[in-house]
Amino acid sequence: MKAKDALAEKDPAESGSCAVVVTYNPDVTALLKLVSQLNKETDFIVIDNGSEAIDEIADSIMVYERCVELMRLDGNEGLAKALNKGIAWARAENYDYVFLFDQDSSLCDLFVRRMLAAHKDANSFSAKGIAAIG
Repeated sequence: MKAKDALAEKDPAESGSCAVVVTYNPDVTALLKLVSQLNKETDFIVIDNGSEAIDEIADSIMVYERCVELMRLDGNEGLAKALNKGIAWARAENYDYVFLFDQDSSLCDLFVRRMLAAHKDANSFSAKGIAAIG
């Protein structure tokens, strides 16, 4: 069975997904709203680009059971580089799906489940598989 076929057959609720959230001196209220939503549906990792109040941020987010990693970068390496580090981490941890966010992203209810279902639907029309939905 092809990897694409195996992924398409998984129930979205049972898929191995992980969200990557990149921060840099975030509004803590907005960040906590985002991670609270993610915590309901998927594991997540926070990658911080050298925020001044990282200890306060860490204390606020590490209480969430699905926060599986807090990666602290020495300085602001930029959004793209931090996202790439998160993708590499998720791949090394064998997650099937990776969702990418910055600190002020806002999600609708059941966002992860809806995106996984959209991926499954789109895959049914593709012979080669779908790499991204968004």
